[in-house]
Amino acid sequence: GRTALSRLRSSLALPPAMPDERERILVVAQEAGRTAEAKLALSLIRELSDRYHVVTVLGTGGDLFGEIAAASTTAVVLDNGRALIAEEAELLATDLRDSFHPHFALVCSLNSHQLAVALEQADVPVVAMASDVANPVSQPGSLFHFFANVSELVYPAEFVAESIGANYLTSLGRG
Repeated sequence: GRTALSRLRSSLALPPAMPDERERILVVAQEAGRTAEAKLALSLIRELSDRYHVVTVLGTGGDLFGEIAAASTTAVVLDNGRALIAEEAELLATDLRDSFHPHFALVCSLNSHQLAVALEQADVPVVAMASDVANPVSQPGSLFHFFANVSELVYPAEFVAESIGANYLTSLGRG
């Protein structure tokens, strides 16, 4: 069979990661459009960029890409327009770990669940923002591993935690 290559090797990184004394963190968002996820990512990046070397990993670009890239120390755009499969997520997580040596990763939504699990498996602790109200049919693949494996879960409201808990028992008592 063909050897899979990590999307990091064919992605655009602006600017390249330069030596920096600050701890590195990853902020992961599926896209940079004018969505709640992208706005959350931008807000987090702005808040954390004074204390951390923020490496932002975006699935695709969008209207907010310029602002996100400017606020980030390094912005990586994978941009192939489709969700990661498990093998790709594992390769990408390993490459992100080895290239940037992050202290931890912030994953801005359930859309990046494959990469969140792969980062945890690559020994990068993940704080996941579970801001989507869960619908078991709306997410490709299984979210069970996501809820069981991320280091921390953060919910924006109790009703979101309850909705997700109703569909994914592995999320109960987390966050």
